[in-house]
Amino acid sequence: MLVARAPLEPASGGIRALLKVGGDAYAGVQGAAGSVNPAAGFLLRRVKNLPLMVLLFGLLALAFSILSRINRSKSMLVDFEEETSTSPVNNKDRFVGILLLIAMSLAIFPEFFYLRDFFGTRMNTIFKFYYQVWILLAIVATYSFHRVKEQLQGGKRRVISGVSALLILLGMIYPAFGIAEKSSSAISKLTSDSKVATLDGSTFLRQSKADDWAGIEWLRQADYGVIAEKVGASYSADNAASTFSGLPAILGPINHESQWRGGYSEIGSRETDVRQIYEVQEWSMIKPILEKYNVRYIFVGSTERSAYSVQERKFQMNAKLVFESGNTRIYQLY
Repeated sequence: MLVARAPLEPASGGIRALLKVGGDAYAGVQGAAGSVNPAAGFLLRRVKNLPLMVLLFGLLALAFSILSRINRSKSMLVDFEEETSTSPVNNKDRFVGILLLIAMSLAIFPEFFYLRDFFGTRMNTIFKFYYQVWILLAIVATYSFHRVKEQLQGGKRRVISGVSALLILLGMIYPAFGIAEKSSSAISKLTSDSKVATLDGSTFLRQSKADDWAGIEWLRQADYGVIAEKVGASYSADNAASTFSGLPAILGPINHESQWRGGYSEIGSRETDVRQIYEVQEWSMIKPILEKYNVRYIFVGSTERSAYSVQERKFQMNAKLVFESGNTRIYQLY
């Protein structure tokens, strides 16, 4: 997160040492290396984003302000309906204040810390935290507009109502045009292919690869075991056998596996091993690989045949054919 830093001005020995130790420790956690002093760069980045920091911490302070007005002598279990809606601060306000506090805390956290993953940036931390932030802020904003409106009378009330309506309309521009734009291309493709729109994610597979789907349905009823199938690629229909049957495969889509399993060390030789299972002719050479991953089922479908030069005779001679439909076959080892 911290890449380049400028040195701080000279300070007294004790303070300077403390800043250096603390800054270096923070930089180490964030993945920085080879820096003179990480604290200066860290502070400089926040100063450059000063408006954002003011907004985030300002809303955080607002949340604390709402919560600080709690009457500590009064039980927090009081029924919401027992308080008048026009009281300065009621339990409804406090609840929304808690939501605002949580939302701002989640938004501020990635500005200082993030989970260092495969990409080495805070992108995925932002994704995961901000999903919750937007939901919470939507609730806070809706209640806040209502709360402000009920405190006003006459023209001021009409103004806040108009502003609320305008903001809602502006917010609906993208959903309206975005949904139309994204769906039109999909509908055109469905129409050209004489297909019907559906929320069933397996429909495309049943229609385009009926034999493979029949094999997957057989696996759904089969005993638990590891599947040997083509190693998946990003944004493809690969790994369909394990995905739709629920049984584990030797290796899933490499891109995602490397992201969420800490790099390529755990993947190791799995991709090469899977290729050898299909392409090597001698059973004696692939038997140790099958035993290594405790493979129970070998799936030979259209995807495997298009990706590998499948030497199927070794399966026919040494494994049990338990399913066959067209060119799709499943062999069982135990």
